[in-house]
Amino acid sequence: MLMHRLPPPTQGCRIYAVQCGASGEEEEDRFWQTLAYKTYGHHLSLTSFSNVFDFIMAIAYKEQGAEQLEVTCKVIRFLLISWFR
Repeated sequence: MLMHRLPPPTQGCRIYAVQCGASGEEEEDRFWQTLAYKTYGHHLSLTSFSNVFDFIMAIAYKEQGAEQLEVTCKVIRFLLISWFR
């Protein structure tokens, strides 16, 4: 499998693997999970779409700190309001 040949992450590059339309195939799930794990990121399956907002907020806070989290919250709120008008 390709994932076993990934080098360790460099310069803090993390992959936050978002698996869309999960088919339930074990190999597919393992691919996305391993991609995130090997790069010290996280895996999110869009079958849990209700958690996307919390996931994005957690990433922003972890990567940039509280100030960037506040900016990200404002942007996401604006986008959500725009989408549902």
